[in-house]
Amino acid sequence: MTVRRHYRSVDSDSARWDGFALRPGDIVISTPSKSGTTWMQTLCGLLIFEGPDFPDRVENISPWLDQLTEPMDAIVAWLGSQEHRRFIKTHTPP
Repeated sequence: MTVRRHYRSVDSDSARWDGFALRPGDIVISTPSKSGTTWMQTLCGLLIFEGPDFPDRVENISPWLDQLTEPMDAIVAWLGSQEHRRFIKTHTPP
């Protein structure tokens, strides 16, 4: 039996992952807050883009899916338009 937990705070909600379709090869960066998440996103970007020439700022390329300050449909549309290997940020435990 799988137990699924729902995490909600002032700025995030894990339910935003419900219905989001991951693609094969997607990378989900799941780290606690203030533990080097942006650093990890940058490392993933360096590997994916084979160097420091990113098409946009790392926080735009690799959005925080469960963050409540951005509309979910905008995040899904942005991620859907990406043709490179996607890397998505979350602070929700895996």
